[in-house]
Amino acid sequence: MKRCTQAGLITAGAAIAAGQLISNKIYKDVFFKRSGERDCPWEKGFDEFPNLKRRKGIFPTSDDITLVGYFYYDRLSVRPIPESKGIIILAPGFLQSHKDYLSDIDAFVKAGFVVFAYDNMGCYESGGSRILGIDQAVVDLRNAISYVEDVSRCMVPICLYGHSMGAYACASVLGEGFRIRSVVLRSGFYSPVLMIHDVLHRLYGLGACALVPFTVSYRTFLFGKDAWKCAVREIRKFEGRVLILHSEDDPVVSLKHSIYGKKKKFLRKETIYTRMYFGKGHDIVRDDRAMRYYFEKEAERKMLTEEYGGIDFVPAEKIDEFYRKIDKKRANLYDTEVMEKIVRFFQLTCEEK
Repeated sequence: MKRCTQAGLITAGAAIAAGQLISNKIYKDVFFKRSGERDCPWEKGFDEFPNLKRRKGIFPTSDDITLVGYFYYDRLSVRPIPESKGIIILAPGFLQSHKDYLSDIDAFVKAGFVVFAYDNMGCYESGGSRILGIDQAVVDLRNAISYVEDVSRCMVPICLYGHSMGAYACASVLGEGFRIRSVVLRSGFYSPVLMIHDVLHRLYGLGACALVPFTVSYRTFLFGKDAWKCAVREIRKFEGRVLILHSEDDPVVSLKHSIYGKKKKFLRKETIYTRMYFGKGHDIVRDDRAMRYYFEKEAERKMLTEEYGGIDFVPAEKIDEFYRKIDKKRANLYDTEVMEKIVRFFQLTCEEK
């Protein structure tokens, strides 16, 4: 009997060790890489926004890796921060650059704000050989807020604006005592565990989902207590105002995994506002014409990928030709009603004493 027990324990231990090793390998395949080999073909460049001027800002994150961001402000401004209504810190989505949000930045600057937008670790202009994981976005934002507080000396209100992973990061720092006036969370999820589950399911099938518990232990090894953050819990600690936006057809963050999907937990907080949209996908701020154009081009890209048996096999000249033909003007038609709602929210909250 004793030998059977020992054999069972050895077998169980070996299974756990194998599960952890496989999980670590899959996690590294997904997250241990850089992003930024190609400029986003959908977005207009900085030179296409004549109203904007910017100043580079550099600050450290994990392991003294340097992150790069920019203070964006009105070209005619003499003293940008003191003359502004506040500073909006923009936290980008997964694998994205802050330059993917230049239209948002332009709208905020025209409304009288300074925007500080940065690239996460392992992305575009920032340092780091790899992204490391979703939780790294929380670490990066925490350091970005500290940097902005030091530069601005908190002479004007500081607000947060996050999209997707950036929205999760924004929510996750709200209980940490930073002097944040208000927050807009766009298409955000409330738990990295659920998003990793979806990624594993999509890439490796249902069987890979059994490895999710092992990814939790590996994330804990990498990020400590940040691996156990919950956006809902942190939002409930926050005394400022929060605007949560989501679209019911979001193909990236499903409604059940979204921060909006947990709105019942915020019903007693009068400082939290929610808005559901329909047909806005994961983006929300682009108008219906831009969304239709985006889906048309994505269908074309999918056909091109299938024609060659996978994105890795598509000739580089074919990919370049596809992206070169994208009409950036059509792709960047913004929904003025949605953007005005976001801008007005920031204006009203920054006017409050």
